Amino acid sequence: MVQKRVLRSFNAGEVSPDLYGRDDIPKVNGGMKVCENMILTIQGSAYYRGGMKYAHATKNNTGVLLRDFSYNDNDCYTMEFGNHYVRFYRNQQLMVDGNNNPIELETPYALSDLFDADGRPAISKAQSADLIYLFQSEGKYPVQRLVRNANGSFSLQAVDYAEDGGFEDINMDKSKRVHVSARTGDNITITSTHAIFKSGHIGDIFYVEPINFDGIYTWAEGKSVTAGQRIISNYKTYTAEAAGTTGYSTPKHQEGTATDGAVRWVYEDCGYGIAKILTISNDGKSCTAKVLLPFPYACVGDTRKTWKWKFGSWCTEYGYPTTGCFHRERLCVARKSRMWFSWNDDFESFAEKDGGQITSECGWGFGVSSGITVGNIAWMQSGRDLLLGTDVNVVGVGESSSDALFYSSNCRSYEQTREGCAAIQPVRIGSRFVFMDITGKNMDTLAYDANTYQYNSDTIQTYAKHINVEGVIDIVRIREPFDVIYCLKSNGELSCSLYSPTQEGLAWYRIKTDGDVISISKDGNNLAMCVCRKKIINNQEVNGFGVEFLQNPFQGFFSKTIADFDSQKEYQQYCIDSLLEVQKEACYLDAAIIVSSDTAFSEISTNLDHLAGRTVSIVSEGGIEPSQTVQKINNRWTVKLKWPSKIAIVGLPYKGVLIPTSMEGDGETSARGRIKRINAVGFRVCNSMGGQAGDRMENLKDILSRSGKDNLNNPIPLFSGDVPLAMFSGDYEEAEQLIFIQPYPLPFMLQAIVFEFEIS
Repeated sequence: MVQKRVLRSFNAGEVSPDLYGRDDIPKVNGGMKVCENMILTIQGSAYYRGGMKYAHATKNNTGVLLRDFSYNDNDCYTMEFGNHYVRFYRNQQLMVDGNNNPIELETPYALSDLFDADGRPAISKAQSADLIYLFQSEGKYPVQRLVRNANGSFSLQAVDYAEDGGFEDINMDKSKRVHVSARTGDNITITSTHAIFKSGHIGDIFYVEPINFDGIYTWAEGKSVTAGQRIISNYKTYTAEAAGTTGYSTPKHQEGTATDGAVRWVYEDCGYGIAKILTISNDGKSCTAKVLLPFPYACVGDTRKTWKWKFGSWCTEYGYPTTGCFHRERLCVARKSRMWFSWNDDFESFAEKDGGQITSECGWGFGVSSGITVGNIAWMQSGRDLLLGTDVNVVGVGESSSDALFYSSNCRSYEQTREGCAAIQPVRIGSRFVFMDITGKNMDTLAYDANTYQYNSDTIQTYAKHINVEGVIDIVRIREPFDVIYCLKSNGELSCSLYSPTQEGLAWYRIKTDGDVISISKDGNNLAMCVCRKKIINNQEVNGFGVEFLQNPFQGFFSKTIADFDSQKEYQQYCIDSLLEVQKEACYLDAAIIVSSDTAFSEISTNLDHLAGRTVSIVSEGGIEPSQTVQKINNRWTVKLKWPSKIAIVGLPYKGVLIPTSMEGDGETSARGRIKRINAVGFRVCNSMGGQAGDRMENLKDILSRSGKDNLNNPIPLFSGDVPLAMFSGDYEEAEQLIFIQPYPLPFMLQAIVFEFEIS
C-alpha cells in the first residue's frame, strides 16, 4: 500500500523519545527526532542557521562572562567581564581608543567571582537608560555603578550609599545599649555595653536613635526658653538662639535657623544619627566612626545610653545586594530573603526617613515572607507586581491596598507559585516571564491570571523533556529576525526554544558547534558568545577563548514582486541579481572571519591565530573552495585562495540536521509495527543550495547542486521552488527514517517535505 505524507511545518521541533508512540498527537506526528543547527520559525520554515563570526580573543585567553548593555536594539554593547576588567564590543567589534588599545575598565571581580559553583553567571544587572547597577550573586562586593557617558566613554565605580543605605532591623534587646562620644566629627567613639562590633562591620554604617530626653522638652506655644535650650519638634532637635517666649509656628526646618514667630531656632539633628565605622576595638565593645548625619544630643555620653540602634545592611559582615531590578520608579535590591526599595527616582538613596519622618517617597527594607515558606531570592522582575524568584517558590510584592501609593506602609509579599527557581535571570515575552526551575532542566512560564489575581506557572517542555537534561546555566532571548530563547547548557551546547504563546507556537531544537560555549549574551539582534575552541600549535592542542557573534540566516526578501515585471524570466533574473551581491557576505562557518577588499587577493594572513593548525572551509565570492589547513608562513597563520577574491569567509564547518519522527500512515491505516519503505522524497525550498538526504548518514545524496552553466566567478545561484519527488534508496524496515542535512556553507531554507512510502 503506497501512501503520501506532507510535512508542511517544522515548528513542532524535537520531541522526547518517550512520545514516539503517540502519533495521535499532531505535535508528535509532525515533530522531529533530531533538529540541530536549523532555526525554526513560527511560520513553519526551517532555516539553516548562520555561522558564528569571530570578533576577538579574550584578554587573558580564559573563559569570560558576557553581559549586554542595551539602550535599544540598535544601540547596544556586549561587555566582556574577565579577571578584574571589563571590555566592550559594539557592532560585533572590540571597542578601542584613539591609540588602538581596547577600551577597558578595572572591576573588583576576580575570574572566580564571575560564575557560581554550577557555572551560572554570578553577575546580574539592573539597567535604566545609560545607567547600570551590577550585583554579584554571593554578595562579596558593593553594588557597582556603570555609566555610559555623554561622550561615549564608560565609567565604573562602587556605590557609596553613606547615610542613605539600607539597614538591618533595629535592635530589640534592651540590655544592649550604646552611646556616642560626640554629635559630630570625623573620629568619634561609639561604645556598647556588649560586644556587638565585628571586623566585618568596618566600612558599614551605624544608626543610633535616643531614648533619654531628660532636660529636653517638646516645643509648645507660649513657653519661656533660655538661650541654648534644646527642644524636640517633629522628631527634630533645635536649640534656642536667644532667650524668649515661643511663638505660634512649630519649627519644621531641616537646616540653619528659622523663627517660630518669636524665637529663632537652630537646627541640630533629625532625631537620629548615622556614622561610618572606621575601626573596631579588640573586645568588640567600641568603634571609631565618622559622623555622616549628626547624632542627637540625647544619645551623647554614657548617661544617655540607648537600645535603639542598628547596623547598615551592606558590609562584609552581612554581604552586599546580590540581585536587583527597577520597579515603580525605584531601584529594588535583595540579599537572601531580605530586600530594600530606594526612594522614588533616587536610586542611590535607601533612607527610611525624610528629616526624621516616613513619607511615601522614602525607601524601606523588609524580610520577604510568603506566609508559607521563605527562600533565598535568586532574581527579581518587574511585572504587575514585583516578582521574586526564590529557591523554593515565586513571591509577589505589591500594594496591600490598591487605593494607596506603593511605599513602606502599603507593601506586602505573597506566594505566587510553589516552583523553586534556578539562579538564572528570566526573559520576558509580552506579559509572561520565562524562567528555569530549581533543577535547571525544565523551563517554566509565569502568566498573570486576572481571575485569580496572581501569576500561575506552567512548563513549556512537556514535549521535549530530553532537551535540557544536562542542565541550563543561562538563557537569552533574541526577538529579531526570529524570536528565539537561547539556553546555554552545562555541557557547552545550546538548546533553543521557539515560544510564541499568542500564536500558539512552541518548539525546541539545538545548536552545536566545534567547541564549548562558556557564556552567552544579547547583542541587539545577534547572540554573543564566549567560545572555547581547540587550535593546534606545534602538534599540540591548545584551548583558545574568543568572543563570537551568531549570524542570522540569509533570508533574501525583495521589495519587488513578479507583478512588477513583464515576464517570469525578467523576475527570475531580478531575484538572481538581487541575491548575488548580498549572498557573498552570508556567513555559514563558525569562528569565521570575513575579509573584503576593493582589490582581489589570493592570501589571507591576518586574524587567523584562533584557527591555527585547524582544517577550515573557505567561501570565496560566494563559492566554495577546497578545505585546507591553516599553516604558519613567514611567522603568520595563513590560508591561500585557489581563486583571487574580493571577499572571502574562512571558518569551521558545521552541519544542519533534521530527522522527522516515523511515519504512521494517513490516519486511516496505521503503520505501526509494520514494515515500511520510503520510495520517493521531494522538497520545497526557498533561496537554497546544497542539502543532502538519505535513510542513513552514510547513504546521503545531494538535493541541489550547482549547474555546469553557472558562471564560476559568481556566487552559487540559489534556488526557490519545488525539488520534484525523486527515488529514495531506503530499505524495508519497521522504523524507517529520513535524514536531511546541510553540510555546505550555503543558505538553505526548508519549507516542506513530501514523502511517498509503502506499507507492506
